[in-house]
Amino acid sequence: KLDDIYGVAIVGDLVSKLGTHAEYDVLAKGLKTLSVPIYAVPGNHDILYKDYLINGEKKRGSPAEKKAKQQLFKKTLGLKSLYYAKKAGGHLLVFMPNDALSAIPCSMPSDEAWEFLRKTLKNNRDMPTIIFNHAPLTGSYADKKTMPPLQANAQPAARIRRLLKDNPQVYLWFSGHLHIKPAQRYFNCPENKVGKVNVIHVPPSQI
Repeated sequence: KLDDIYGVAIVGDLVSKLGTHAEYDVLAKGLKTLSVPIYAVPGNHDILYKDYLINGEKKRGSPAEKKAKQQLFKKTLGLKSLYYAKKAGGHLLVFMPNDALSAIPCSMPSDEAWEFLRKTLKNNRDMPTIIFNHAPLTGSYADKKTMPPLQANAQPAARIRRLLKDNPQVYLWFSGHLHIKPAQRYFNCPENKVGKVNVIHVPPSQI
């Protein structure tokens, strides 16, 4: 109900556990209360896991299971693609998913998504750019006790680092994967800036 809201950008983990149809039903009901456009990218909880626990633990789904959840995510959010860009207020907003079906990391774009990102940045070098991705950039937080970097950070890290260096118009990177809260010292600290890019760690909506 806030005034002057252009849209709502969400950086993944819209469901809480496994991305079952029941969880997506809850999500769909919640989204109906919004009267502005929704721009979202999936998180690992949305599309990576099987619909059931094995020995009490989450397990990665097969490529076919992941693909089905990607389709469910798009249908629920009203998206034609998991990767897309939007121009608003003199800025370019780029939404990048973790849609590689056979990837080991939690956040890895498909080859198609990566090529889209590369071309989009190349064609918009003069426009201030913000990237929305589920995971943060490597080196953008001080916590050393989180999950291993391969799973915690946006991948492929070295390739992303080179791409950002070649595209200095990118100045903000929004992520949510680590669910860093404002009370934690690395929510807002010098490490949040990687090169020329400021990384915003979006806190969880339920604390």
